[in-house]
Amino acid sequence: MTETLRLFVALAIPQEVKAALSVLRGEMEPGQPALRWVRPEGMHLTLAFLGEVAEDRLDQIRAALAGCPGELAPMELVTDGVGVFPHLRAPRVFWVGFRSPPEMLFQLQEEVEEAMAGLGFQRERRDFRPHLTIGRFRRSLRRTEGDLLAAVLERDGRRPFGVIPVTRLSLFRSTLLPSGAMYEEVGGWPLTGPGGTRTS
Repeated sequence: MTETLRLFVALAIPQEVKAALSVLRGEMEPGQPALRWVRPEGMHLTLAFLGEVAEDRLDQIRAALAGCPGELAPMELVTDGVGVFPHLRAPRVFWVGFRSPPEMLFQLQEEVEEAMAGLGFQRERRDFRPHLTIGRFRRSLRRTEGDLLAAVLERDGRRPFGVIPVTRLSLFRSTLLPSGAMYEEVGGWPLTGPGGTRTS
């Protein structure tokens, strides 16, 4: 029987940004018991979630992703404040955004989605909105929790958490364990710019 792998395509986050977000967690955690934080090792900028995939398709997926960086050059993403989805009245996702993300990021995401659609994976129905998911709300907020969250969004709506250098596109495997998810890169391709040499 063929093993299945839980796969997603993403950009890695540097340790300095994760450390800055840990500071935010320390500030917020006492007043937000309903917020389940993403562990630092689970923080990625996801470009496409593939879900459960038969292991024997891995080489096919790698081959399709290898061409996605094309001649895109490395870029930088500047973090720029926090927010929630879908809205403050009933938040479900707590996220960090980016200041004027470069057009190349959207181009890379489109290339990834197009390549995966060519293999039969379903396209995301919503427009790509670059963000880092750093927490999820497990239940509706009590009034005091909602007031505290509103204050955080007001205070930290434009707070920087560092810069993310985008130099590599990665395919990750997520293994769900009792202690939480474990992540392993199972493919990676550099952004080298025009004329660059790329390896997998």
